Parts: sequence; C-alpha cells; structure tokens
Amino acid sequence: MRSLTVSGSAMGVQDAEYAELAAALQPDPFGDMPVDFKELGPSYRGGDRDGAAAWLQIHERARTSDAFAQSLANTITRSALETLTLPVQLITGDADLYSPPSVMRLHAGHLRDVGTHVVREAGHNPHREQPAAWNRLLIAFLRRHRGGRS
Repeated sequence: MRSLTVSGSAMGVQDAEYAELAAALQPDPFGDMPVDFKELGPSYRGGDRDGAAAWLQIHERARTSDAFAQSLANTITRSALETLTLPVQLITGDADLYSPPSVMRLHAGHLRDVGTHVVREAGHNPHREQPAAWNRLLIAFLRRHRGGRS
C-alpha cells in the first residue's frame, strides 16, 4: 500500500481515553436516534431530501436481521497509529457526529505523514453528501502519492 485515505471514520481506535471521548460525544439516547440523523448532515437531509431518502433505502437494504458487528483483526491504538509511515489523508464532514473535525485532528496528531480535510455541509458520509468536493480531495491526494512517498 502506497497511501491511505480514511473518510468519515473513527478509525477503530480502542484506547480507553478515546472510548471515554466517544461516549461523551454520543450520550444516551444517541443510539436510539434515527440512523439518517446520526449519519447524514443537516444540510444534506434538508437540502437533498431525495438523496437522503435514497441513502436511507440503501442503508435499510444493507441491514439484515442477522447482522452482527464485524470484529477487528487488530487492536488499533493511538500508539499503533504512530507506527504508520505511509501518507495518510483524513477526511470528515463539518457536521459528522461520529468523527467530528476535532476528533480527526486528535487522530492526526498520532500520524507521521498526514493531511486533514473538513468537507463543508457534510456529516458522516462526505463522499455521498458532497461528492465533487470529496472526489477533488481524493484525486489530488492520489496524484501526489502515485509513486509512493513524496
């Protein structure tokens, strides 16, 4: 792998300190809130109602009655992030309730070669909510790192 882009993700970080932060960001009854409220930003839900409805249909089709959480193959900690040497790009939406910009910056502080980007008017799905902006970020990053480390 030559580079890594992580978008709209808490990255699976399992440090106790991070778990406490995540719990503070998502207090009860967060888990009971509608999934589109938790994952889509308000600008997308209100500004592209057809898109939000289509996203919800895709989400519902992807869920099954026997769904289970996928287990992680590795324990991801902030100290483990510090061992990554490849270029990493972190992207989040400005209205992401799971991994807001402040959390992305905390993770970035544990990466050696990192660029961070906040997509305006997007929640946890910036690739869906603002595809043109997200694609520009991804393509520029891939072009910078097409031959490996630069």
